[in-house]
Amino acid sequence: MALNTFAALKTAVADWAWGEVTTALVGTDFFPQVQSKMYYGDKAGGIQPLRLRQMVATATLTPSTTGLVTISTAVDTGWLEFIEITPTALGARALSYLEPWDFRKRQNLLDATGVPASIYTIYGDTLEVAPPSAGTLIAAWYEQFTALSGDSDVDWVLTNAPQVYLNGCLMEACAYLQDNREAEFRAKFAGAIMALNLNDRNARQSGAVKVARPRVVE
Repeated sequence: MALNTFAALKTAVADWAWGEVTTALVGTDFFPQVQSKMYYGDKAGGIQPLRLRQMVATATLTPSTTGLVTISTAVDTGWLEFIEITPTALGARALSYLEPWDFRKRQNLLDATGVPASIYTIYGDTLEVAPPSAGTLIAAWYEQFTALSGDSDVDWVLTNAPQVYLNGCLMEACAYLQDNREAEFRAKFAGAIMALNLNDRNARQSGAVKVARPRVVE
């Protein structure tokens, strides 16, 4: 069976799980956990978060007069993390991230006006930049793929790397069934994500391979 739709994935998982789980259980219980671990990682399970160039989005953001941007509405509900934020002002440089506690100490920048922003922080669903009257920003970020819900739905992972979802769902199925093969499928799931991240990094560096050159000391 080709794993080319959400329905086909659920059917395959139920079949691979020795007929001991239903497709409904796969879709409502297993799959959401798999996607959460795929996007956010699972340190205890040795699973790194998926970050691919296919997940990159860009847009122009306009902060309020106090330098605030609501991420879920101005950026995207599937936002995962920012890659770079740069003011559109001529000659402006990418903003530097600061932890909220450190950001609040930069009183000279919080009180400044009329210059491009130079720092930002994130707390909850809010992006804040300083100086606050900074104008528009060009932002690049990682975001989730379009959610799978209908039986005919597909996304980039299902089309290009179905083993990620298959092994992830079987990992959850084994946990549900208290089957000792959970660790086996967890390793396959983690390995598939790691391979995608590595291949993506190699593709981005294609044509610019780093070469170690010995230095001569006289």
